[in-house]
Amino acid sequence: MSLRITILSIIATLLVATVIAIGGLGYYFTKQSVEDLRDQYLQAVSEGTAKGIDAVVQSAFPLLSSIDIPDRLDPDINDDEKGLIHELTSQMKTYPELTYLNYGEQKTGHYIAIKRDETGRLIVNRTDPRVDSGHEFEWLLNDKEAMSKLPQPATPPYDPRIRDWYTLAVDKGFVWTKPYKFFSGGQRGISASLSIYNPDKSLKGVMSLAISLDRLSQYLKSVRKDSEVEIFVLLRDGSLVASSVNDENNNSALALNAAHHKLEQELELVAAGTSVVSSTNEGKPYSVTFYPYIRSGSLLWSIAVVMPESTYLGLVTQNTYMTMLIGLLALAAALMVGFFISDRISTPLRKISLDLEEVAHFRISNESPPTSLIKEITVIGDAVVRMKAGLRSFSRYVPHEEVRKILASGSDIKLGGEMRQLTMHFSDLEKFSAYSESLPPTEVVEHLAEYLDILTSAIHSHEGTIVQYTGDGLFAFFNAPLIDTQHPFRAVTSALAIRDHLKEVNIDRAVNNQFLFNNRIGLHTA
Repeated sequence: MSLRITILSIIATLLVATVIAIGGLGYYFTKQSVEDLRDQYLQAVSEGTAKGIDAVVQSAFPLLSSIDIPDRLDPDINDDEKGLIHELTSQMKTYPELTYLNYGEQKTGHYIAIKRDETGRLIVNRTDPRVDSGHEFEWLLNDKEAMSKLPQPATPPYDPRIRDWYTLAVDKGFVWTKPYKFFSGGQRGISASLSIYNPDKSLKGVMSLAISLDRLSQYLKSVRKDSEVEIFVLLRDGSLVASSVNDENNNSALALNAAHHKLEQELELVAAGTSVVSSTNEGKPYSVTFYPYIRSGSLLWSIAVVMPESTYLGLVTQNTYMTMLIGLLALAAALMVGFFISDRISTPLRKISLDLEEVAHFRISNESPPTSLIKEITVIGDAVVRMKAGLRSFSRYVPHEEVRKILASGSDIKLGGEMRQLTMHFSDLEKFSAYSESLPPTEVVEHLAEYLDILTSAIHSHEGTIVQYTGDGLFAFFNAPLIDTQHPFRAVTSALAIRDHLKEVNIDRAVNNQFLFNNRIGLHTA
């Protein structure tokens, strides 16, 4: 069957079938398409949220492990502790999302931290059981890291060694805590902690960083922007870590709770993209989609994205009616324009296919590509022309027979390389540079052309591949791109053929008092 008849038959059959089935299938497929778009959108929201969290989470371990901890911290601030304060302060400036960056010493219970208050100021927080029974002292840091003492916080003594962020790190090495209330300030946050050891493998202390959950919630609000989507970060048991909502009793939060009860399993075990439809007390359906967020340090969270189903299902009915109308109009128009379109497609494609059959046998014509009003056909025609030009150029470096073998093999020539034993050919002319200086450029080119034609013909006839011409120098190899188990033999026989041919040529050149082609060849197999 010809392409023209095939196109006409397909167009008519598909359009008739579409119109007949449009009432039922239109709604179904439109809904599927919209749901796919919804899933892609929700996944993009989840991935964007995960990347934002990763900016802090993934940098926690390298940040904590990069801090240089002094061997000993004294009751008074010594030079080593000043250096530690400077390093902690630099890291807090580098990571504005951090609320605390702190260290607790195992031997003495000494504690030093840089914290960020609600206005963004950096404050040194310090306790030591040997000073005032371990009560807190604080200093405000200015832009030049000068410390000015603040009023002493009215808090009980603080020993880092009994805090969860410390004990978990001692037990597990590197760990993220569950959300907890900060010792001072009343904020809720999470901490990442890393145990630090002495050279003798005894525990030196624990480094930790803390992030306010308010900051994480602010980030989630920036991700959702003005959309109807709400974003929640949950623990494995469904407890809330952070969310983009201001009211935990709004419809999205209620729909999330209902969806979590339907799952009946811990959230990190839920497959990514699992969606649950749940309703609020008002009966309004919401789609709740879960994406596990699991990272090193026992960080087992889940990102839940909540969207009202009306956001996307309202488009389904509208699209269904539009699809039916377009299908009827297309059916009426298809029979009138189908013949014209099929002719405009099939005629140039037929010419291109005939040209490609010739290319497959490495018979490359100089015919111009067929013209067409269809852009894609014009692009194909131009691509065929460029392909033929490339094959002509390729054939200048690789023998025609090799090109035919490559085309016949159907194998792709890919970027990259492989380890393979090759025999390499290096050659040049003795004293040619000095001789060429005494000749006009045109004569130099003529001599080089005669010489290089002899070498090219001999190498190609022995299935070699020329890689580079450099003046009178030539670099070629054997056993690539196609495998040739006889490549050392062919390299040697091609060199001998070059020698014999040049001997004959040099007889005539000597008679004409011309420069002799004293060729030098180096062969190497490796």
